[in-house]
Amino acid sequence: MKFCKHLKEYDVNYFEHLKIASGFAFKLIGAAIILLIHAIFPFWFEYKGSDIVNKISKEFKIRKNFKIGKF
Repeated sequence: MKFCKHLKEYDVNYFEHLKIASGFAFKLIGAAIILLIHAIFPFWFEYKGSDIVNKISKEFKIRKNFKIGKF
C-alpha cells in the first residue's frame, strides 16, 4: 500500500506523520495570511512571510536528507 510505504520511508507511525504534516500545514497557513496582509499593506511583514516559507523549505530538505541517509 502506498500509504504504508510513505510512512515506512520516513520511519514514522500514522500519528507522528499527522503531527508533522499538520505542523507544516499550520505554518503554511500562517505564512499565507501574513503574505496576504503584506499584499494589502506592503509596509507590514516585509520579510516575515518569505522567512517562514524558507524555513519550512529547509525543514523539508533536512527531513528528506535524513530519510535518504545523507547525515
